[in-house]
Amino acid sequence: MGGEVMGGRGSRGRALPQPGWENGPTTPAPAPAEQSDWPDPVAKPPATPGDRIRDVYTDLAGSEGRWIDLTEVRARLDGLPREEVDAALRDLIRDDRVRLEPEPFGHRIGPAEREAAIHIGGEDRHKLWIEPAPAPAGTEQVAGAANRPLGDRVREAYGELKTGGEGLVSLAQLRDKLPDVSRAELDETLLEMDRRREAQLEPDPHRIALTDRAKDAAIFLGGEDMHLIVIDTPRNDEP
Repeated sequence: MGGEVMGGRGSRGRALPQPGWENGPTTPAPAPAEQSDWPDPVAKPPATPGDRIRDVYTDLAGSEGRWIDLTEVRARLDGLPREEVDAALRDLIRDDRVRLEPEPFGHRIGPAEREAAIHIGGEDRHKLWIEPAPAPAGTEQVAGAANRPLGDRVREAYGELKTGGEGLVSLAQLRDKLPDVSRAELDETLLEMDRRREAQLEPDPHRIALTDRAKDAAIFLGGEDMHLIVIDTPRNDEP
């Protein structure tokens, strides 16, 4: 006779065993443990003191680029030894786009400015300028005036205003050409240009005819108000 039939018609039957249960039920395999020792991403090399100075300058100057006091720069780098900062500054000025200059307004130099200065070329330098980097090749650069050194903008405005052989331009006209530049920034740039003999500031010989606007636009230098500026520019026929 044949063996017992499981689950015949009309019977309730039993569930068939699952594969692998021949020797009884098995314990489910534990879930793989989370991988906790994946290799860390490749870390960037630490920024050099020169890189940090550039970053600090950009934070302080913004996209415009302006003269920044070394007091401000050093305050942002208080975790770096002074000798490292000084060495980085001396290295940076090998780049033609980086400049360190003395404070043109002597009365602004106090104990903090003297302490923050760096002595180069026989004089103390108190201010830092870094020209904005050019746009990468293949990208469109917006030619914003704010991205250009203020001295270049002064020369351009002067060239547009200059008439006559002497080339005298009133500071009132020059200020009107640069309405986005603060008075303090423009005064500082003009005085520096005069100090470097890149420009010459002059009083107006006809003071009795000066308008209130001309008087207000003057710069006080050498004990008197200066109302005019002359900038030597090459002639078109010069190389």
